[in-house]
Amino acid sequence: MSKDRTYRAGVIGIGKRGLQLSRICSQLPNAEIVAAADMNPEHLERAVKVLGKISCYDHHRALLDNEDLDFIIIGTWGLERRVPTVDAANAGIKGLFIEKPMATSLADCDAMIEACRRSGTILTVGHQHRWWPDYHLIRDRLRDGAIGKVTHGYFYWSNGRVGSFGTHMFDMLNIVVDSEVEWVSGRLDPTSKPWPQWPDIHDPAAMGFVVYRNGVRIALDAMEDVHQSIDILLFGTTGRLHILEDGASVRHWLRSDGSLDYEQPLAEHPFELPDQPENRHDAGTLAGLAELIECMETGRESSSTGTHGRQALEIIAAIHLSNRQDMRVVRLPLTGKDVEMDLKFR
Repeated sequence: MSKDRTYRAGVIGIGKRGLQLSRICSQLPNAEIVAAADMNPEHLERAVKVLGKISCYDHHRALLDNEDLDFIIIGTWGLERRVPTVDAANAGIKGLFIEKPMATSLADCDAMIEACRRSGTILTVGHQHRWWPDYHLIRDRLRDGAIGKVTHGYFYWSNGRVGSFGTHMFDMLNIVVDSEVEWVSGRLDPTSKPWPQWPDIHDPAAMGFVVYRNGVRIALDAMEDVHQSIDILLFGTTGRLHILEDGASVRHWLRSDGSLDYEQPLAEHPFELPDQPENRHDAGTLAGLAELIECMETGRESSSTGTHGRQALEIIAAIHLSNRQDMRVVRLPLTGKDVEMDLKFR
């Protein structure tokens, strides 16, 4: 990371989350938030109080026309991210950090990815698990045969929101399983209600199955009555691995002789994780923003690309499609009109 210059950053959409991203970005020694665009003047007023003297605009195009920026943070709602992303890429912005979900339709994702490809813009999606070393360690241990060949597992979280929260969860699952999804079957919870602060946005809970091309099958329960932490329980031919409380700890059982005989007892083995910062979510975001600058300097690919963001959204879209047809199997990749489907969650 260069220490010889300070990178000028702008923010498009500086409501609650956009402002939080701005405050995290301000911790970088070589980045400065210099401008913001938001259609809500109250958001801009609050941003000035928190961030100090910045230029304010009521539309992102005015920001792009009047500011010389190195990178931009896009903190709008997911269904509003396509246009500013494409406009910023077409304006020659070197880097974009986009809050999750990347978008609410696969067509929007494709337009964003293509615009950044044409302009050479580094596109980073804010899935913080991509910068948490614990999940990469777990993936690598599974690659090395920690439980033999991984066969199946169970995935739980209890606050529903298969779209806005599920985008994090499915991206994290994709890291661990280390494969692309082959098919999905799912059901949305018909009793889920919109959150009071967003009465017009319906993002229900869900349950179902996600099956990967490497053969790993995952049973999903993201219903609102589960009352479990974010847990993944994985089984393999020689053992099992339980990832508890979103990676806060891991329990590992293994047949001591490596036998495939199911009658052989499993013994628990220690599984050491790297030291974790107090606020892993903010630390992950900070690492992602720092990496974005490094990618702008070196030209290397982000750890959390538009393709990664699109893959998480495709699972969510497939659950919605499966729900419409009584949990039928939906095979990926999605094509045709399914790519145009807009889920319109946050």
